[in-house]
Amino acid sequence: MQELLGNDSKTCPAEENVEAICQFFNTIGKQLDENPKARRVNDVYFSRLKELTTNPHLAPRCRFMVRDVLDLRANSWVPRREEVNFPCAPYFSSLVYCFGGGGTRVSSYVLLISCTCTHVEDGNAT
Repeated sequence: MQELLGNDSKTCPAEENVEAICQFFNTIGKQLDENPKARRVNDVYFSRLKELTTNPHLAPRCRFMVRDVLDLRANSWVPRREEVNFPCAPYFSSLVYCFGGGGTRVSSYVLLISCTCTHVEDGNAT
């Protein structure tokens, strides 16, 4: 963990390292914090992560990823919003906006699912 974050708080860790740490804490952070000894160790890592949120050398996407992990821990590992898992998520190929009026306004959405097109207009599938 120390190697991923870097030894010096003045240096900026690689983006892939920051992503790995965020995924690590998203996955098992709650379990790690249940042990008081491990929580104290994590406090050190989280203070370093907090520093990264203001590091201008870190990509904004990574800074927000770190903020999300910090917020998750501050909220006792309860996500801000419930994750929605669609049973057919692997089959979603794309979401296409159909424009009406010469492309100036969105008139409806078309969701393509495994080459099966469902047209949704005003919340009603046809």
